[in-house]
Amino acid sequence: MQRIFAKLSNRPSAQKMLSNAAWMMGEQMIRLTAALLIGVWMARYLGPADFGRLNSAIAYAGIFAIFAKLGLDRIFVRELVEHAKDELYASRFLAVMWTMRLTGAVVAYSAAVGVQWISGWGDGWIVAIVSSQILFSVTDSIDLLFQSRVNSKPVVMARSLAFFATSGVKLVLLYFQAPLSSFVWVMLLDFAASSLALVLIYHRHHLIKMRLAFEASTSARLLQESWPEIFAGFSGLLLMRLDQVMLRELDGPEAAGIFAVAARLSEAWYFVPMALISSSFPAIVRIKTERPADYMRELQKLMTMLVGLAYLVIAIVQFLAAPAIKFLYGASYAESATILVIQIWCGLFMSLGLGSGSWIMAERKVRLNLFRNLIGASVNVVLNLILIPRYGAVGAAVATLTSLSVAYLVFDFVCRPMRPMAKIKLRSLILLRH
Repeated sequence: MQRIFAKLSNRPSAQKMLSNAAWMMGEQMIRLTAALLIGVWMARYLGPADFGRLNSAIAYAGIFAIFAKLGLDRIFVRELVEHAKDELYASRFLAVMWTMRLTGAVVAYSAAVGVQWISGWGDGWIVAIVSSQILFSVTDSIDLLFQSRVNSKPVVMARSLAFFATSGVKLVLLYFQAPLSSFVWVMLLDFAASSLALVLIYHRHHLIKMRLAFEASTSARLLQESWPEIFAGFSGLLLMRLDQVMLRELDGPEAAGIFAVAARLSEAWYFVPMALISSSFPAIVRIKTERPADYMRELQKLMTMLVGLAYLVIAIVQFLAAPAIKFLYGASYAESATILVIQIWCGLFMSLGLGSGSWIMAERKVRLNLFRNLIGASVNVVLNLILIPRYGAVGAAVATLTSLSVAYLVFDFVCRPMRPMAKIKLRSLILLRH
């Protein structure tokens, strides 16, 4: 792994990048372990029905949360990397970003609550509280600022402290057998604590002064580039989260709870490719400009590494799915094992999608991401409507896997501009690095 990243940039930068990725993955490993233990206890305590009510609301809120980001995350990092030496531009750009993200968050939260109220889907009070994560997500821009400087250590430490504090509260609630409503409210505390931690670490490091500013020209320029990414992110979330929403409606909260257990376990390792992609993206932007001859070669190595990791996880889960579900969650979640065996393959296509996403953004071809995600989401909706009534949660898992393969592999062969990525993905699938 170190050899691959060392070649993405010069050695000092590569070491900094590896250190940054290590901090990001370390945080996620710690959070994952704690969240898994608490999540298992919660799933057993609440049972499939209440666990399904909570997780379907989380999935629903996540779909709207993508609009609050305005598709600006990687654009934000790219802009700060490309203008790293221009402090005046960075200050002005950050102020505009804060304003845009705050506006987007307010609109997205209002839409989430409003749609639920009009449609009557799910539990209104749970949706209203869980969707507050949209408002607190404004401070995620701080995380992106540190990422652009390849320095995630302060963010990791701040978020970890907040996470463990609220995890302690959850353990107390579980010990005293609190009702579902208590766990919903503690989620609000979780969002607020993480957001506050980011703000404090921002001020502690004396970064660019936090302020709001509106510039019509800058906002218009950013939205003109990011609007495909907004809808690409939305359709991408539909690929991953619509199953739980539709399951609750078509097959009840218990089926949604059974599916949620498998989904959580199958997605537990996604932080690894996400951290690697986030840490490597600034270098990919630089190498495209400074050493274009090495650009595609290094993308190939990165993609092959991601696929190799996916294969390793798939192999392990095929053998451990059934005993792990039985041991961790008990007999009431037995069906989750079958779903997990199917869902774990989604990680392979997610890795392909994440890797090619860096190329799409570096090439400023964000509309391609929109098109592939829209096609995948459409396939997912159609297959869910067909398969969920017949096969329940297992049908939803098959729908997700099929739609991801269409969006992040098949699409590349059909769409001419994506064919350079199709070649890279084919080579990575047979683990070729060159």
